[in-house]
Amino acid sequence: MDGRSFRDLGMPVLAPLGRAGIVAIFTVFMLLKREDLRNRFLRLAGHGQLNIMTQALDDASGRVSRYLLMQFLVNAGFGALFGFGLFCIGLPNPALWGVVAGMLRIVPYVGTLIAATLPIALSVAVFDGWLSPLLVFVLVVGLELIVANFIEPWLYGAHVGSLRWRCW
Repeated sequence: MDGRSFRDLGMPVLAPLGRAGIVAIFTVFMLLKREDLRNRFLRLAGHGQLNIMTQALDDASGRVSRYLLMQFLVNAGFGALFGFGLFCIGLPNPALWGVVAGMLRIVPYVGTLIAATLPIALSVAVFDGWLSPLLVFVLVVGLELIVANFIEPWLYGAHVGSLRWRCW
């Protein structure tokens, strides 16, 4: 194969990886230099609104931090329960599938679907009959319904949306 063929094969994979790398670098930079970015934003808004802008930025950063913490705790709990359920079913490597499910649940809409597909396919390959794949499916659907419809709204509503101040 010549160099052009390798480039044609690699571009669909390398372009998204490059974008993800740039996003990761900017995210780390913004997290490390958050005070400097806040000060620049305050200078941009003007000195007359300095107190209100500082309160607004502190409140916004606190809410985002609480949201991300709650998101991490919910996904970690989902992964732990999923792994324990797979352990009870008897699927090989349940801790691995629990960690994968917790990590993939961050991806909206399709993360849980992808996380469920892999253990279901493994249970079809490992076990005789359809009971174990059906149990894995019921486990995923049951956990997702409970977490998405009850746990997340309760946690996010109780811990993320509280107002500490009002500027109007």
